[in-house]
Formats: sequence, structure tokens, C-alpha cells
Amino acid sequence: MNWLDRFIFWLAKKRFLKRVLKAASKERLYKHWTLKDETPNAPLSDLPVVRARANYLYYNDPFIKGAVDLIVNRMIGGGSTPQARTDVDEFNKQAEALFQQWAEDADIYGQFHFGDLERLAILKLFLDGGIFFKKVIDNRRRNPFCLEPIEYSRLAPEGTPFGKNQVIHGIEINPDTGNIVAYHFYTAYPQDYTVPIGRNIKRIPATSVIHFSPFRRPGQLLGIPLLAPAIPYAYNLAEIIEAELITKKIEACFGIVIKTTDLYGRLQAEETEEGDKVKELAPGMIEYLGPGEDIEVVDPKRPGRSFKEFVDLILQGIARALGLSLEQITGDKSKVNYSSTRHSELELRDYFLPFRKADERYFLRPVWRLFIRYAIGAGLLKAPGYVKDPAYWEKHEWIFKGFDWVDPQKEAKAKVTELVMGATTLAEICAAKGKDWQEVAKQRAREKEFLNGLGLSDVTQTNENRSSKVINGGKRNASNPIC
Repeated sequence: MNWLDRFIFWLAKKRFLKRVLKAASKERLYKHWTLKDETPNAPLSDLPVVRARANYLYYNDPFIKGAVDLIVNRMIGGGSTPQARTDVDEFNKQAEALFQQWAEDADIYGQFHFGDLERLAILKLFLDGGIFFKKVIDNRRRNPFCLEPIEYSRLAPEGTPFGKNQVIHGIEINPDTGNIVAYHFYTAYPQDYTVPIGRNIKRIPATSVIHFSPFRRPGQLLGIPLLAPAIPYAYNLAEIIEAELITKKIEACFGIVIKTTDLYGRLQAEETEEGDKVKELAPGMIEYLGPGEDIEVVDPKRPGRSFKEFVDLILQGIARALGLSLEQITGDKSKVNYSSTRHSELELRDYFLPFRKADERYFLRPVWRLFIRYAIGAGLLKAPGYVKDPAYWEKHEWIFKGFDWVDPQKEAKAKVTELVMGATTLAEICAAKGKDWQEVAKQRAREKEFLNGLGLSDVTQTNENRSSKVINGGKRNASNPIC
């Protein structure tokens, strides 16, 4: 390498390093941006405030509530359905039927259906960052297994150390391994002073708890509410809209102000207990001013015609934080077409997939395994050799809520083409609609047999005959007068 090559290499290397390290620049434009690398659990002390704000916005802000409810409804619907997948059909049928009965009383308090518990789990990802489900064994039940939902707000941060283990924000950790050993919960909500035992603390081993949370970093102890990035935007937008409403109210008021030199003839303003004067504007108001008093109207520069564009910009930020599009968070479909709607719909479905997988892996599967274990133990199901091979008898899959097609006719034709080409299967098509393909096939067979018994043509037969009519050059099929 000659001196020119070395110089070019040195210059390129220097420019590359300068470009890479620009993100860490401390120049004038970046000197106020001073951050440090935080540990996975650095936000723990801030989480109670974030949770309180997220819950407040959900119950008070129409955009936030509508967006979160849309996600939960579209993602889970009324709850997912398990399908046993052993090779013993009779066992599969009995297990699924028993689960339907158990789901009615899955909650220890009798307050929630299992589908409601699943919806609660997804909702709490956005509002609290996660939720706990305690595995409870109640021998008074037919199947003794049931669940107790426990919110993050019941964690007892002042839990006492257990032996050499450390308790961090109610989470007991083994300092040698870093593993979570137990959780310390208040027996009731500590803020509820109507419950005298609310501040009593109970230690529950981690093996008795399902902790469902969207962890993003190794070693993370508690989840962060998924609403967190949207909270500042939503709060400030609510303040701006309220200010605009107040301004509109002021503009709607028409008042008369009378100036007078009479010290005793003017009306006196009402006063609060603290001595502050109460002033308000009202339509048709007539008010007197005292000597030396005058009126000066504050005229803040408001957004004016750009107000809607400004609001839409804020809502776009909130929508992106929640995986939605602007029209999905506002409900305004006036500016969308088929292509944009379909694109937004497909993006939303991709957004749902990781949550559904997490729901299945960390909540639904553990629940099914425990349900099967205790159903077999209680004699409700017969599973020879379960002790030796429990995984065989616990094989299953979950059918989630299906997605409707944006354009049913076009997409149905596309699915038929894919099926003919071998690019998809009946199982995949039915699963996308939230259905079990075997149940669909059995039901179709029953319908076909019933219609044939009445001498009626099945819809699929009619369509096949119509297709053959087209293929045969428009000749009527004499064997089927309906065509």
C-alpha cells in the first residue's frame, strides 16, 4: 500500500467514525440531551405514576379508550378457544367440553369468564404493563383448579426480606442466582380503606403465579404500560382541546358592561370562603364596573384553521405508539379508500401477531396444561400413561378471533386460487377466520346430507354446476334444473 492509499484509508476511517459517533455528539444542539445507560429495572420507581396516568386516560380520554378497546376487541374478541390435539378423538371431545364448562367458573371470585380473564390480561398490558394470575386449588370445585387475577398495584414494596433473599418492589429475588423466588402482595388494595385487611401482606411463591407481561429486556422484573409513549401526547392534546372549548364558550357569550361612577350602586362580585372573587362569563350577561375599572380582553393566538391538522398530527403520534392508523384511532373513514384501508388492516394484523403469540405462550398454554392435569387428577378425564408422558395428553392449539376480509369477494377468490395452487390449506383459511377446519368440514357434511335428504341442492353443488355450465359453452346441465 503506497502513501496515497494509506491517506485515503485514513481519511475514510476518520469520516466513518465521525459519522457513527454523531449520535453521541455534545455540540451546542445536543448539550442539553444528557442521558445514561439505564438498567432494565431503573423505571420501577416511576411505574406507579405511569400506571395511574394510563388508567386515568383510559377512563377519561375518548381517543385512548377507543383505541385500547379497539385493539382488545380485534385481538381477542370474546376470548380464544382451545382445541385438544391428541390422537384420541374421544379424549379431545371430552377435554374441550370440560373446558367450556370450567371457563364459566374459571375466576376464583366467580366474577369473570375465562374469556374475560384473557381480555383483562391484554388490557392490563396497556394500562399497567402486565398482570399476575395466582394458581389456586379449590377442592370444593369439580375441577379444583382456578385463577385469581392480581393487579400490579397490589404488590407490596415494603415487603420484609425472606431469609437472604432481597425484596425489590414486592418481588423476592435470590441474590446468588437473580431468579425470582416469590411475590409479596397486599391481601387487598392498600388504597381501599374500607377493607380492614387491605395492608396485610401475603407471600406467594413464584411457582404459584403466572406473570403475564410484555418484557422487552433480560432481567426485567415488571412490565411498562404500553400506553406510556402516548401518555404525554394524550394529556397535552386533552388540555389543548379543553382550552379550545373554553375559548368557544367565551366567544358564544354576548355581554353588556356598564361603567358607573357610583361607588355604592354597582353589583358586588361573589366571593369564595378564601376571599377570592368569583367571575364568570355567561350568555346575555350584564355587569357593572366600578370607578377606575375597565375591561381588557386577552386574545391568545389560537391555531385557527390549522387546529384540525394540529390535532391530527398529535393523534398520529398516539396512533403509531399503539400500532394503529389515524382513521382507526379517530373512526373517521372519510379520507380512506379500499387500498389504504386494506393496508392499514394488514398492518394491524401484523401488530397483533406477537401479542397473540405471547398470550398463547405465557398465559393460555400454562392454563390449559394445569386444567388438563387437575381434570385427570379429579377423574374427569381418562388418560392412560399421563404420568409418564404428560406432554402427549396436553397437546393442543388455540383458535383466536378471526379477521373479516376487507373485500370478501376478491379475497375469497384469492384464497380459492391459493388452495388450488397448494399455497395454503383449509386449516390455515379457517384459522384466519377463527374457526376449526375439522368442525367446519363436519358441519358441511351434515348440511349436505340433510339437504340431499330433502331433495335440495347444496350451495357448493350449485356453484360447481354453474362453473361447469360456463366451461361447457353455456349448455344447461339437465341433471340439475337449478342451474
